[in-house]
Amino acid sequence: MRANVARGLITAAIGHEEEWVQQRLRQRGKHTAPLLQQITSGQWIHTYEKYTTDGHLVCTHVDVTEQVHREQDLEASNHRLARQSITDELTGLGNRRCFDQTLETEWQRAARGGTPLSLLMVDIDHFKRYNDHFGGEEFVLLLPGANEAHALVTAQQCMESLQREAIAHGEPAPTAFLTCSIGVATVQPDAEREPAALVNAADAAMYRAKSNGRARFEIAGQADWEIGDDTPRTRPTPLT
Repeated sequence: MRANVARGLITAAIGHEEEWVQQRLRQRGKHTAPLLQQITSGQWIHTYEKYTTDGHLVCTHVDVTEQVHREQDLEASNHRLARQSITDELTGLGNRRCFDQTLETEWQRAARGGTPLSLLMVDIDHFKRYNDHFGGEEFVLLLPGANEAHALVTAQQCMESLQREAIAHGEPAPTAFLTCSIGVATVQPDAEREPAALVNAADAAMYRAKSNGRARFEIAGQADWEIGDDTPRTRPTPLT
């Protein structure tokens, strides 16, 4: 063991060789399961230890590199699948499932910490024409810890950024460039409300922005919080 450490073969021991050796000596014979280690050649080995009846310690090393690589590939594949299940294929952004999970998490966090939670519902103006030509969807910006003032700043930044991009609408439309309408809602989450209420309030404010001429944002008022429907009316593609 000391010879392998001296040659730099034990990756975990590099930089603190003697400390690693002493710790390893204290643990010898105490492992009920094989000890997995990587050596500098890239190989992975299992070390089995067992005391004989006359007190000798027998160590056996088994090369398990192929097995470890299979497990790593499987783990990476599972991670990709998990990521795909919460990602919109077209935009690469979090999908509705991701949004629902994130909203629930941030709602509970804000309720525990007594912090505000804001949400911006964003919709492309004259959406049908743009959607027919390019494809698209509504977006949600969830802003943990943001009060109404911060949320309004973010909404204004969204409007200004889109204006600077000057994206051509692509089809005959009242405006030459792409614009959006945004509904802004802020709440202090508690046990009296469901997370869907935040979505519905922002949704209502967004529709009011569209009714008031588009290319603008509106703040959710008291009436928007009294919709009374626990199920969001829209199905946004969240931008998280």
